[in-house]
Amino acid sequence: TGEAGRLAFIAPAALLGRQTEVIDRLDIAIGLERGQDRHGPGRLVLRSAPHFHARPLHPLPPGAPAPGTQSTVLLDGVRSITFSYLDRNDHRWHDEWTANMLPALIRLHVIRAGGSGENGSMDWPDMVWAPMRERGE
Repeated sequence: TGEAGRLAFIAPAALLGRQTEVIDRLDIAIGLERGQDRHGPGRLVLRSAPHFHARPLHPLPPGAPAPGTQSTVLLDGVRSITFSYLDRNDHRWHDEWTANMLPALIRLHVIRAGGSGENGSMDWPDMVWAPMRERGE
């Protein structure tokens, strides 16, 4: 699923070198996290946790990380991020993606803090990629 500020998906655990006899898939989320200063620059973070096919007997408190969650900071000093999703049928970019089929493309726009642009920001070139399914799915 995708929103303007967050992308979440399931991927093979081998993608991040975390495959074991028990763990073969990971829940992955990429988003912007801010510290105590909600208005200051944040960090682009990738979180991965083992994907379980069943619900836990004792649900976690809201906001608590799943057991085995690992976080990786991809980029510091980020003012904002925006994900958008290209629909393969109407050929338009959307701020959200909830359809059962994958979007044709995913775009990530990053604005870094500390540049010489408006409000001290710096736009990076957009990153665009085509999501793929594993064979047999």
